[in-house]
Amino acid sequence: MQILLTAAALALSFYPPAASAGELSPKEIYRRAGPAVVLIIGSDQSGKGELGTGSIIDSHGRIITNAHVSFDEKTHRPFDTIHVYFKPSRVTGDPKQDLVNPHKARVMRWDRPIDLALLELEDSPSGLTVLNFGDAGLMEEGDPVVAIGHPEQGGL
Repeated sequence: MQILLTAAALALSFYPPAASAGELSPKEIYRRAGPAVVLIIGSDQSGKGELGTGSIIDSHGRIITNAHVSFDEKTHRPFDTIHVYFKPSRVTGDPKQDLVNPHKARVMRWDRPIDLALLELEDSPSGLTVLNFGDAGLMEEGDPVVAIGHPEQGGL
């Protein structure tokens, strides 16, 4: 099951109507968007897998991420287990404290050539912070953009 997603369709805004990225400080961007950014760990039965970042895109717990985070390169199928971790209220830098209460997710759609996947949480908590899709028709080359995610090795 695949879905085609274009890069232009992935222009995200924080809350409609949103201020442009140029009007927001890094601190304000983190304050608004941080809770909608999740850490994803996909693994096979042996525990080997991938780690990456995703963004919650609706109140049903759907998450956009890279396909390689959720796919086993050997089998070309979604990983047996996909865990999603929300940002804790206070980040300590200790994975044993910061990466608790994993939520299971499943792959709903994917497009391997453009490396995108849509996940859905099996148990969607209430009150999720969402990064809404912006209007790609309003975007132009040269517009400021911001990327937010988790640093390498799963740090928060």
